[in-house]
Amino acid sequence: MRRDYLLVFGLAILFFFPFLGAVHLFDQYEVNSAECAREMLVTGEWVRPQIGFQPYWDSPPMFIWSQAISMQVFGVNEFAARFPNAICGLITLLLVFRLGSRLHDRMFAWIWVLAWLGSLLPHFYFRSGMIDPWFNLLVFCGLYGFIEFRWQFLTAKAPATFWQKYKYMIVGGGLLGMAIMTMGFMAYVIVMLVLGLYWARYRFRGKGYLKHLALFTAAAWAIALVWIGIGAALHGADFIRHFTNSQIRHFSISGDHASGFWGNQALILLLGCFPASVFALPNLWGDKQSTDELLESNTLAACMRSDLVTWMQLLFWVGFLLISLTRSDAVHYSSLCFFPLTYLGSVTIWRAVRWDVQPRITGYLLPVIGVFWGLVALFLPSLERQLEFA
Repeated sequence: MRRDYLLVFGLAILFFFPFLGAVHLFDQYEVNSAECAREMLVTGEWVRPQIGFQPYWDSPPMFIWSQAISMQVFGVNEFAARFPNAICGLITLLLVFRLGSRLHDRMFAWIWVLAWLGSLLPHFYFRSGMIDPWFNLLVFCGLYGFIEFRWQFLTAKAPATFWQKYKYMIVGGGLLGMAIMTMGFMAYVIVMLVLGLYWARYRFRGKGYLKHLALFTAAAWAIALVWIGIGAALHGADFIRHFTNSQIRHFSISGDHASGFWGNQALILLLGCFPASVFALPNLWGDKQSTDELLESNTLAACMRSDLVTWMQLLFWVGFLLISLTRSDAVHYSSLCFFPLTYLGSVTIWRAVRWDVQPRITGYLLPVIGVFWGLVALFLPSLERQLEFA
């Protein structure tokens, strides 16, 4: 298993780090965060991000801190702006391999890693300078901390120390707090919607669930409020007012990004996350465990896998519906769905290999979209040459 981790580490280094600075920052969100980091170094203002040396309220500072530190090491350039996301990609691959091997087996762990490496947008994002990869990772880890806590809480047979009992909740809440400091209140709203829908799915039953939600919330905001409190102490009550107003604007569906048609994000995910998205389609609703899988699996392990499928389905639908309500054409708005899509797609492949369960929709769509991307790859170079001579 140690050799597997070293191989995953090597693949992440090979795929995510080379030539990070070969292309200029091309997206407005890349430019904004990198400029905030540069001005952070120039002014020494590390609490309140700035653009044009004026307060920039749209982004909390967590990701910008990582870029500023990277720029201190590598200089103010494209490589430094994108280096934090390459690190995020490395951590993500190691994390999904760890979770996959623990909850399923070694084969599944490798399938999940390859789903990240082999899908278009999930791979590309780790070579960008946008905030989203770290936000997505922190949201996923925060949610998984709560899931792991509930599993241990419901299956524990003997009393444990406070830390042993609550460590996953505390760490998960802390990571959610860091997600709030990365992209704002949306992180908390997303996770609470997922937790609330899960509770509603079981008719609001569950030993200690409401208490655990309150403790999880306290752990998350204990981290986020440290930064908010420091900002208020340094810049007054206007710091809280401006930041809160900016976050409220993000929840509006009539803002600057409210354009396009409702199916934009579905197309982005289907085509952009190919092939993982096609394999994920059969698992977006319901549990597809076969009789053979149930008979050959440990009962507790099968229950945990089924439960995680439910959690990932809820995370996908919450993320997808929220971004669809914005009716945005921006690709990165859908990136939160990468974790559930790659996981659910890996489940389909794993079951096909282990138990020969092959959903029809996958067999129909896989060659169609594969041919589409093949044609794009075939004709794109000639199209670029024509545009150059035009």
